[in-house]
Amino acid sequence: MKKLPILLLGILSLLSIFPTFSSKATEDITQFNSPVIDIIQFEGQGQSAKLMYFKQGQEFKYMLRGENLNPTMPYTLVYYPADEHNILCLGTAVPDKNGNLHLRNSIDIPSIPFEDTIEESKVMLVLNYQIFCDRKYMDLSYISSYLTSESLIYYTKN
Repeated sequence: MKKLPILLLGILSLLSIFPTFSSKATEDITQFNSPVIDIIQFEGQGQSAKLMYFKQGQEFKYMLRGENLNPTMPYTLVYYPADEHNILCLGTAVPDKNGNLHLRNSIDIPSIPFEDTIEESKVMLVLNYQIFCDRKYMDLSYISSYLTSESLIYYTKN
C-alpha cells in the first residue's frame, strides 16, 4: 500500500522533468508513425528550447517547444552543415506574448547530418530575419542571437 504513493510521486516528478510530454504532446506523438524518438535541448542567453523528433521516416517529423524567447519575433529551426550556402530550414514559428514557442512540423528532407560534415554541423534556433531560407543561406557574421545544442539531429529518410 505504501508503494502506490511512492510510485505516483515518481511518475509526477518525471512529468515535471519533461514538460514537453504534456497530454496534448502525447496525443500528438501517437499520430506519428515512427518508432524511434530523440530529444535535443537548446540553450542560449537565458532562452531554452526542447526538440523532440523521430529519427527515421518518409518525412522529418518533430515538435519544438521554446521558452523565454523574444515575443512576436519569428524563429526558424535550421540545420547548418558547416556550409553557410547549404542550410536546411526545418520550420518557422512565432512565440506568444510570453515568449513560449510551439512548433510541430513534418518536412521532406534528405537524411541528416550530411556524411561529409558531421563534425562541423549544428542545429540552431535562429531569429528568422537573420537567415535566408529561400537561398539556403545564413551569414554567420550577421547572426547575433541564436540557440544551439551540443547534440545533432540524426535523421534517416526511409
